[in-house]
Amino acid sequence: MYPCSGFVILNYKDEIAVVTTPKGYCSFPKGKLHAEEKYIETAYRETQEETGILKGDIDVIDGVTFEEKSKKGNPSVIYFIGKLN
Repeated sequence: MYPCSGFVILNYKDEIAVVTTPKGYCSFPKGKLHAEEKYIETAYRETQEETGILKGDIDVIDGVTFEEKSKKGNPSVIYFIGKLN
């Protein structure tokens, strides 16, 4: 189980959307799951909160995800891949 999910979003020029963390690092938009929330719902919610990009503006590439692991090797984030429409 992943505690977080997010999106890797590309625009029509294949540029990738990134956000700046409070510590000044670049990251893909992501965040923690709320109770009973599905991974994809979290990814959409966090993306809108962090970038203003709406769910309807993202075309998800079905079946394509990747995971980020913690320093201890545990799953920490599942990322969905999407393109702006």
